[in-house]
Amino acid sequence: MQTLLLRIPLGKSLRLLAVLLLLSPVFLFCFEQRGAATGSSALEGDKVWLIVKARERRLELVGDYSYRMDGSGQVNFKEGGRVVELPEGLTVLVDDKRVEGEQRVNEDETVRVVNSRGETLWKLSPVRKGEMSW
Repeated sequence: MQTLLLRIPLGKSLRLLAVLLLLSPVFLFCFEQRGAATGSSALEGDKVWLIVKARERRLELVGDYSYRMDGSGQVNFKEGGRVVELPEGLTVLVDDKRVEGEQRVNEDETVRVVNSRGETLWKLSPVRKGEMSW
């Protein structure tokens, strides 16, 4: 196979754009490999949709999941809704067990946010982005 290279006079910015477009598959491949190395693909394969960080009072979404929150009360959303920060005094339960440290939550597990009296304020359930309906 022969490659024909045409010399077309372009401005510096257009040349840079052309080079970036030619290299974009390389960058995409490197990004995908980096994601695999950090464990994100491993988490997705295990049906993990949420990471609970109890000490930091944070709930972090994993992969291509979103969530449905049923209930009422105050929470703070960060990073475009991918992170939920809980106020002081609230506790996260996974399958009715209190989360003390960090825990990965699978699709088949129940997540509840309760107050100090044990009353459920929020129930969270996973939703794959392709399954969302408004």
